[in-house]
Amino acid sequence: PVYVNLGIVPSALKHPEKGNTAYSIFNENECIIRFPEIGSYYITAGSQIIVAPADNSITDHAMPVYTSCISIALLQRNLFLMHVSGCFVTRDEVLLLAAKSGTGKSTTAALLKQIGYPTFTDDTALLSIENGRCYARASYPETRMRKDATQTQQVYNLADGKQVYHKSEKFSF
Repeated sequence: PVYVNLGIVPSALKHPEKGNTAYSIFNENECIIRFPEIGSYYITAGSQIIVAPADNSITDHAMPVYTSCISIALLQRNLFLMHVSGCFVTRDEVLLLAAKSGTGKSTTAALLKQIGYPTFTDDTALLSIENGRCYARASYPETRMRKDATQTQQVYNLADGKQVYHKSEKFSF
């Protein structure tokens, strides 16, 4: 399990820093992320996330926890969460499409589904290396598409979708 709690994010890592970005510092077992307008996050040992909202509010923290913190916790466990869409090529093989957001991964997967390739995952997959082979585990059982992309394929109808969150142009199916 990964435990997510409200709390105080430490001002520094407990062990020496191995790297940093504009918003984070990290080592093999710890990471501190600071988004000035949203809050701070401390991820440690692949099992604990501490959230410290900037404005004492917990709204709008689902996306940073899901997109950044959970990915870091998994990486601390030697698992890789990839931003991909994909479909089955055979019963035991999948084709994963990795690219920047908005470039058409979900649309391409929907178009492949239209011609008979079942969806494996959309938006994310968890990758691991075991005995020299790469294994992929599908994420949540839904497809996420931008509003305009729903008009370029025939599998998903916008009227059947649910807006991912109030500021998003993505809909889930």
